[in-house]
Amino acid sequence: MTKQRFDAVVFDLDGTLIDTETSYRRAFFAAAATFGMHVTDGFYATLLGVATPERADLIRARFGADFPVGDFLAAYYVHRAAILPDPPPLCPGALDLLRTLPQPKAIATSASRRTAHRHLASAGLTSYFAHVVTRDDVPRGKPAPDSFRHATTLLGVEPARCLAIEDSPTGVAAAEAAGLHVLMVAATPPSSASRRCLAVVPDLWAAQEALRAAGPRPLAPTA
Repeated sequence: MTKQRFDAVVFDLDGTLIDTETSYRRAFFAAAATFGMHVTDGFYATLLGVATPERADLIRARFGADFPVGDFLAAYYVHRAAILPDPPPLCPGALDLLRTLPQPKAIATSASRRTAHRHLASAGLTSYFAHVVTRDDVPRGKPAPDSFRHATTLLGVEPARCLAIEDSPTGVAAAEAAGLHVLMVAATPPSSASRRCLAVVPDLWAAQEALRAAGPRPLAPTA
């Protein structure tokens, strides 16, 4: 990762700070089995980081215009509520990274406002963020740049002076389109996304080390 100082950091939420994606995947495949859908890992990967309206469009494109997307998503949410722990587990290294980053921080998420604030509160993360931008706050969800642009506007920082931390190619594309630098957290990143990132790291512990090396005092000292 090149040496660079950032004035603000914008985080994705699901799969980046809180480990909801494991439960979400189980719920999606459980609902798919109920509807007799054949869902490949490759197709599911295209849905990561995508807000529900855009996700519904992708499902219709895959399974046909007559597919009962509304009923399927309702079943998915029932499975998700039953599977997801409360509070949702934090991704490894999340709390330590948030505690050591001195820059103002915001969330840019494809989750609804209600879900995002509930998960942040139950995971004990609300106080770390000056602003939370959800899919309800912008005209278009990721991969459109709207959520990241709105987050940088609220932070009062130019996008080129902001770092985005993301876990999905959809989120990487959104942050890049908004003009932010991107650090991707992914154990096996797609090459198309990783080529656009300042760095790709396997977890948030490694993200912290990458940021320590990125410039003069990018992180506050650990107490």
